[in-house]
Amino acid sequence: MPAIVKGFLNVKSYNAALESDPESLQPEFCIYCNYSGLNKHGHYTRCLTRKDKDKSLNAIITIIRMICCLCKRTFGLLPEFVSPMRWYLWCMQQTIISKLFEGESKSALSREFKLSRDTIYRWWSWFVNNEDRYRKVLYSLQATKDYHSDRNIFWPSRFDVVGLSHDMVQIHFSGIAIPCIDRRCIPLQGGH
Repeated sequence: MPAIVKGFLNVKSYNAALESDPESLQPEFCIYCNYSGLNKHGHYTRCLTRKDKDKSLNAIITIIRMICCLCKRTFGLLPEFVSPMRWYLWCMQQTIISKLFEGESKSALSREFKLSRDTIYRWWSWFVNNEDRYRKVLYSLQATKDYHSDRNIFWPSRFDVVGLSHDMVQIHFSGIAIPCIDRRCIPLQGGH
C-alpha cells in the first residue's frame, strides 16, 4: 500500500521536488504502525498514462520507497495525481466518470479514448459501489458543504470545484485505502 504525498498535482512539480528537495516528500509516520522512524529504502519507477481531449502523457516517474524502523514494512510515496494500483491518472478516471454521469455509453467512451470497455466498466463499478461512502466521508470532513443525496447532482458539481484526485487524497487521509478493491474500502492501520 502506498502513502500519498499531498500538493503535487503534475509530473513537473513532482519531479522538481524530487530533484531539489526529496526530503519534502517523506511522511512523518509509518502508514502501517504510525511509528516516526522511517528510512529511505530505494526507489522504483512508475509508468503514467494520461489521455484526454487536450493532451496525452506517457511518462515514467521515480517513486521513493520507505521502510519503517519498527515494523520493517515498506511503502512507496505516490504523488497526489497518481492513482494507487492503477495505470491511468486520476484526471483520466475523472474524465470517464464525468462523461458516464452525462449519459455517454461505455462503448462510445471506449472508442473515443481508446480504452477497453472492461477498464471503463471497472472504474465505473468501483466508483458507483463506493461513492456513497466517499460522499459521507467528504461531508464529515467538511470538505464539502453541499451534501446531496443524489450522486448524479453531487459528483458532477464536485468535479467542477475540485478534482477526483483531491477528493481521493482527502478520503485516503481519513483512513480509507483508495481505490477500494472488490467493493470493500480497506481501513488503513496507521494515522495520517
